[in-house]
Amino acid sequence: MPIEYLKKIKKELDWEEISYKFEARSTIVEVAEEFGVAESTLHARCEKDLGIKISELVRLSRATGTTNLRVKQYSSAMDGNNQMLLLLGRIWLDQKDKENKDNGDEISLLREMLAEIIRNNKGIPGVSGSKLETEQPILDQGLPREESQIQPELGTEGTSEG
Repeated sequence: MPIEYLKKIKKELDWEEISYKFEARSTIVEVAEEFGVAESTLHARCEKDLGIKISELVRLSRATGTTNLRVKQYSSAMDGNNQMLLLLGRIWLDQKDKENKDNGDEISLLREMLAEIIRNNKGIPGVSGSKLETEQPILDQGLPREESQIQPELGTEGTSEG
């Protein structure tokens, strides 16, 4: 066959299939290669056959794919898939794992305990010469930090004038 004849053969493009590929996040390069056409051909044919730019087809198709995935995930959760329920709860409702929530509570408790130990022992045990060993409240000892920096580290402990 002469080359001129081969150039004139017009490949059929299944735009429904192409759109589905874009829904699944396939790239223009991947789709063109799969259908055996050049990227430029895919661009030109999209405008000619559908009346829109290929970038618009990609955008619309991906939006459809995202919506379909969300609906499928939601349906799976509503059908009793506990893992999907937990995942969507974390993502959509900003729910956290109980373990993570407890860790925050434990940190607050440790801060309170540390502040109490420092108050009761008038300093840090085993550290001699510390300004924390005086009877003066921690925040009134003239430490090099600002009160606003110390307060979050000690929890909700109030300051006292001394």
